[in-house]
Amino acid sequence: MRINFLLPGILITLVWILVKLIQFFRKGGEINYKEACVDTLFFVSIMFIISKTMFPLAIGSMTSISPNINLVPFASIQQQLSHSYYLVPLRNIGGNILLFIPLGFIVSLKYRWLSSFGKVILFGVGVSLIIETIQIPLYMRSFDVDDLLLNGVGTIIGFGLLKLLRVEKFFYRTVSN
Repeated sequence: MRINFLLPGILITLVWILVKLIQFFRKGGEINYKEACVDTLFFVSIMFIISKTMFPLAIGSMTSISPNINLVPFASIQQQLSHSYYLVPLRNIGGNILLFIPLGFIVSLKYRWLSSFGKVILFGVGVSLIIETIQIPLYMRSFDVDDLLLNGVGTIIGFGLLKLLRVEKFFYRTVSN
């Protein structure tokens, strides 16, 4: 049996909306639109990452689970680049980079203490490491050090865009830690 992201995604989103409504009413019905925008973008970014890295989940009828682990840097990147069909490397390499660009962009808006390059890259690679580690026992998933590298590149690009566009100066005026 395969579990797609739709049902878990809907349930997680409903819980998130409930939490946000409780916070809204505890604040007396006041809303900070910049903070709400950042919170929503952060939530959507995390949900998108989860949907692409953890799902579909295969449950039951698995003959044997042997973890697929690549600890050799650039091995899977090189393998993908040598594929005869151009969409394979574009999807895998480009997808891993694109997946973390929003996180690199939004994380220091959400958490002001994560506003330096080093902290943001550590956060992005840390999130990627958690995901890769969770994938080890999952059927049809793997731990790949190249994913850490590519997700890190995506985080750097996202943070670079944030700094280039100077968005944080606009948000830091009103968004609290």
